[in-house]
Amino acid sequence: MAIAKTAGRAARVAAGDCTPIFDHIAVWSADTEASARFLTQVMGWKRHPTVIRVSDDEKTTGGMIGTFFDAPGLWIELIEPTTPGPGQVILDALGDGALVEINFDLGNEYQKALDALAARGVEMLSMDGSPLKDGGTINEGVFDGHEILNPGQRIAYYPTSMTGGTTVEYYEVRSDDAGSLLLERDRVWKDETRAPATPWIDHVAIVTDDAEAAAAFFVNYMGMKRHAGGSGEGAAKVVLLDAKGADEKPLWLRLVEPLPGSRAAAILAARGSGHVMELGVVVEDIPAFAARAAKLGVTLVDDRGAPLPAGTIPARGAYFREEDSRGIPVRLVPASASAPA
Repeated sequence: MAIAKTAGRAARVAAGDCTPIFDHIAVWSADTEASARFLTQVMGWKRHPTVIRVSDDEKTTGGMIGTFFDAPGLWIELIEPTTPGPGQVILDALGDGALVEINFDLGNEYQKALDALAARGVEMLSMDGSPLKDGGTINEGVFDGHEILNPGQRIAYYPTSMTGGTTVEYYEVRSDDAGSLLLERDRVWKDETRAPATPWIDHVAIVTDDAEAAAAFFVNYMGMKRHAGGSGEGAAKVVLLDAKGADEKPLWLRLVEPLPGSRAAAILAARGSGHVMELGVVVEDIPAFAARAAKLGVTLVDDRGAPLPAGTIPARGAYFREEDSRGIPVRLVPASASAPA
């Protein structure tokens, strides 16, 4: 089947529309190749050939190297810091495999969106929390192995005081910029396909101490639509929001306000409110997936870390040992338990 998200933002919104499209999630890695083996061999997600590079001299982020993976539902952008700086500080603080930020495409309407926010009193920031310079331009582009081609990418972040602690990035993709790294990403794979049964990202879960306040930000500032939610397993409250994903299936933000003693409560205590705690991945046949993973030396576990007996599908989903997933938090759920369309 074709990869719908390679059609880009223009396939989903009209010119002049400032609706942000959830394009990718940034995953920090201490070892790109080790993390890539988990994503490709275990999860079955294809690695994109384009390599992204942020200059080692870029002060607001520090040097970085990046690679995209086609996780149906979202692109995963695997980021490895290459120099000391803000990126390395994040890796040191959150650890290998952390889901660091959620990234939204504004296409040609980036400046229009920032102007509208400024009119509402919102000052967008650089990654390091400093005021934007040149609209948020950083020295980033496609890396050909020797140099960064067509450097210059405009990105901006909401203050985390507004988002409830979640790092939310807006970025620009100008349709007249032929060398744009994200246009290049989509152009290179415009004819790429994926297997129909490939596990897909159904939701991105965020742990919060106030689901209603977090939901209010995403609804009032980003235009997300709320779906009827309620209490969930291990949660006092769950709010589902249509995240307006870039792929053909619905993609949800799942805001989880946990009950004491739950797995999510432990994450909240350790990482703080607004932390992106896991990717919810739908697998059509979890026992078969587990059998294939076992051949690679990977054991699925329950939410307490205990190995799962062969053929079982726990109500709370299946997880990976941290050493197997390189710290990337993935919860496997059967298709019957996916979020509502």
